[in-house]
Amino acid sequence: LLIFGAIAIVFCLIFNKASDVFRFIVVTRIFIQFIPQAVGLILLRINKRDNELPYKMPLFPYTAILSILIWLYVFITSGYQYSLFGLGVIIIGLGLYWVLFSGRRD
Repeated sequence: LLIFGAIAIVFCLIFNKASDVFRFIVVTRIFIQFIPQAVGLILLRINKRDNELPYKMPLFPYTAILSILIWLYVFITSGYQYSLFGLGVIIIGLGLYWVLFSGRRD
């Protein structure tokens, strides 16, 4: 939450309209949280046994795949500048993660 707040502050300083700030935040969240969450659910169900996961998702994996497709549609139709800036934020975050945590052997 603090990271998204910091990103929102940067967006507010860069852009004039609040609607642009909200679009960037939504696009970034789609690509950072919503799509990977659905992919993670599918991978979790593939890699774990059913007795370890007592809760069921109706129509699994179709609902998760539909969720991914809908979020990709929202991401693609949000506008190229928003998508590119969102991807830029993700690339910067991955670079920082690699620099800060690649040498750790915990």
